[in-house]
Amino acid sequence: MFAFCNIRVTGCVQGVGFRPFIWQLAKQFEATGWVLNDSEGVLIDIKIHNVQLQRFVDEIKKNAPALASVETVAVTNIVSPQQIEKLNTVSGFDIVESKTGVMNTVVLPDAATCDLCRSEINDPKNRRYGYAFTNCTLCGPRYSIIKNMPYDRAQTSMADFEMCDACLAEYNNPADRRFHAQPNACPDCGPKLYLAKHGEIKENQNYQAWSFEDLDSDSMFDQACLFLKQGKILAVKGLGGYHLVCDAMNDKACNLLRERKYRPAKPFALMAADIESVGHYCDVGNSAKTWLSSVQSPIVLMPKLTKNTSPYSLSESIAPNQSKLGFMLPSNPLHILLMQKWQKESGHGVLVFTSANRSGMPQAYLQEHEKALLDLADHLLTHNRPIVRRLEDSVVLITPDDDFLVLRQSRGFSPFKVNLPKGFEVDTATISAGGDLKNSIAIRHHGQIILSHYLGDLANFDVQTAYKEALDDLTKLYQLRPEKIQTDLHPGYFSSGFMDDFSRNHGLKNNPVQHHHAHFNACMVENGIPDSGANYLGVILDGLGYGEENHFWGGEFLYGNYHAVNRVASLQAKPLLGGDKANKEPWRNLYAYLRDLKDFAGLDVLLNEYKSAQSLAKLKNKPIDLLEQMFKQSINSPMSSSAGRLFDAVSALCNICFEQVSYEGQAATEFEAYVSKEGVLKNKDLGYLCEIVSNSRESEQELNYLLSVGSIFKAVLVDIEQGVLLEDIACRFHIGFANGIVSMISKLKNEYDFDSVVFSGGVCQNSWLIYLIEHAMPKEIAVLKHRMLPANDQSIAIGQAVK
Repeated sequence: MFAFCNIRVTGCVQGVGFRPFIWQLAKQFEATGWVLNDSEGVLIDIKIHNVQLQRFVDEIKKNAPALASVETVAVTNIVSPQQIEKLNTVSGFDIVESKTGVMNTVVLPDAATCDLCRSEINDPKNRRYGYAFTNCTLCGPRYSIIKNMPYDRAQTSMADFEMCDACLAEYNNPADRRFHAQPNACPDCGPKLYLAKHGEIKENQNYQAWSFEDLDSDSMFDQACLFLKQGKILAVKGLGGYHLVCDAMNDKACNLLRERKYRPAKPFALMAADIESVGHYCDVGNSAKTWLSSVQSPIVLMPKLTKNTSPYSLSESIAPNQSKLGFMLPSNPLHILLMQKWQKESGHGVLVFTSANRSGMPQAYLQEHEKALLDLADHLLTHNRPIVRRLEDSVVLITPDDDFLVLRQSRGFSPFKVNLPKGFEVDTATISAGGDLKNSIAIRHHGQIILSHYLGDLANFDVQTAYKEALDDLTKLYQLRPEKIQTDLHPGYFSSGFMDDFSRNHGLKNNPVQHHHAHFNACMVENGIPDSGANYLGVILDGLGYGEENHFWGGEFLYGNYHAVNRVASLQAKPLLGGDKANKEPWRNLYAYLRDLKDFAGLDVLLNEYKSAQSLAKLKNKPIDLLEQMFKQSINSPMSSSAGRLFDAVSALCNICFEQVSYEGQAATEFEAYVSKEGVLKNKDLGYLCEIVSNSRESEQELNYLLSVGSIFKAVLVDIEQGVLLEDIACRFHIGFANGIVSMISKLKNEYDFDSVVFSGGVCQNSWLIYLIEHAMPKEIAVLKHRMLPANDQSIAIGQAVK
């Protein structure tokens, strides 16, 4: 007896060789019928022996292709006589043309080059030897080239590259791993590589252009490496954008790159030819090895070795004042071929690989951006395969316990899909605007939330343009008709303002979501917490988020659920002296804390008592009287409970980034760099003390307690005066602040019903802080934290989507 069935498979099942897998499976089971892609996923119409049906379904679930992720396999018996008759007339099993429709499947991220393709580009006998655009269904570009779904070649930026007979034969052969590999190409029919130098300015022209060399691919890599050895800066077009590349051992080249990018201190990313090369400079644990060789191929932040094991030393300007280095491995054939050649030529196989842009600007990714690269690079290694959307390198942090935390999701991760937890049965098509820093947009539909690629900081006009493009891109790609718009509560955010216009055009209105509630929700979603009405405690630690009474929050203890929270405790608020300037000039935050000490009698008194504190002497030269007047008159001095500004203040007290920061989180990361396992063990019982005090403000009746950290500043001053090492001070602060947070949680546990605590916010990217909190937490309280979703503002769009 035969079964006649429709089998619907959902999940990440398009563009991963899933239909050839089904075709081969059907041949194995002697089944007949057909398989196709559609907007829901993969659909199989099959005639199969009854006794074989369940085994067939089990094989789909157990042995799907490596890049696939099967979520559901639903079997429906066919009852229509016409459909049964049609299946009876089929003698074999076919792969048929895709169907379009309302989008309800997953767009796949780009995937790093597989071992088979890597072998081919290194095999002189293979027709793809040395070809920089080799790929198959197991690897290669996806999200960076797709324009519309279903994922077919005509819907990608490969549409203009007509396949040669050999590639077409592979493409049409279900037994070949390049069957329906949409970017399939070879040197005869695919994209081409080009090398260029600065051209001469011609007569009657006031501009410069790139002058392209007439070289074969192998010679281009030879020439590129020669330029790098000469200390030149190379712009290289990759999968999701252009990078600026230079010799990581060349101080002059690295410093020149900083000058051209206007990037004085933020660390550069590095690319190494292989993991062995990384191991000369970093402590590469199991988690780091896994991520370095993963299909996502992100930048991996790892502890820097105190002494490298290579005869070659990295330039000191790569990651100044940091204890970690960020390495990635080549993720596409172009990078693989370049790095292999560079390893032979240089002996060390390491290059600086940083995004091609000036500080604060988005990464260049379009061919039209190449003109602007003339000011940044000496030479250009590019190609003619268009990039559909900018995808910056993703970043993963390795934590002290050899776990990981994703800091930025983009190439290799995006678009990132999260299934709605149980309890969200009513599904409303929603667009979430995110925030204005580290922005990503999210859409919610069909029981899923899709997070866009990383867009950046919306203070920049070009990023604002990218934001509008990404919104249009997502809604078209997923054919979304929004019914609900979620934004941040901050009235001055670009994302909120833009969505006001968008909402009006769609007959909708914005629904503001408080910033820290969105953080709380994002971590709940990542941990699969059901929408059951149960309450949790959330500890949200970040830079700034708009709260109530025109105050800025950032060190919050929230009690509640997806739909409502109460602010039951917080860090004690301090004024942001000078408003937004306090976010960039740590000394302002230092003074805000010092002036609020219980026995503060002026800087002169403090300086007389703590003569060794250089930061106090520097404060004397600042316009303190003016700041006091501004505060007393409530001019540009909003109150803030920001944990980020606390870290800035303590860093400034220790004379780290006292004057200003050139990138977000600089003071905190440079301060954290002094923390080590040895230091934590040495100072485990010497953490600075925090104090829990009752809140007396009548306007904040639900806010019961405040975490006061004033005593920390006195303790740091005492240690500075006694000559305590900065390494010990940093450890004592982190231990003390972690203990203070846990003490507050324990106190709240006596008054509120919860068994788990949710941690989110940018400060939770401080892996030592979270590590210390986890180790100090009572065993009966579970810690819920981010891992795959960034703890920073990139994830708040997901939290907004479930409010």
